Amino acid sequence: MRCSIDLRKRVLAFVQSGGSKAEAARRFGVSVQSVSNWLKADDPMTYHKPGPRGQVRSKHKMDWVALRAHVEAYPNALLKQRAAVFNVSVNSIWYALHQMEKGRRKARLMKEVEEGARYTLSQRRETDAVALVASSAA
Repeated sequence: MRCSIDLRKRVLAFVQSGGSKAEAARRFGVSVQSVSNWLKADDPMTYHKPGPRGQVRSKHKMDWVALRAHVEAYPNALLKQRAAVFNVSVNSIWYALHQMEKGRRKARLMKEVEEGARYTLSQRRETDAVALVASSAA
């Protein structure tokens, strides 16, 4: 929980007038670490969210256009193989493919198998229907 600016000012004034950090922490009911952090801070009266500051990260470290071309050229390549080609982690390839909505290779293969099975099943039904009509007519 954040402490008020007034409390921070009183704690800092106490320490700067010669009191110890531990005594300030006991007297004002804050942790010694908070007192230390406030003393080290450039501006102790402002709150900074935790996390990295000042780092500029690129949107993508690998070329997604090249990855898309690689997927087109080698649709059955494994994530591990693609990661070796682009010199990135397997997780990076997985993330990029899911952002591009390419999904799982296994899922695509299963879909192709199912579509093929439906096609042959529908062909078989037509053949059976023709045979049934022919046998009933005879």
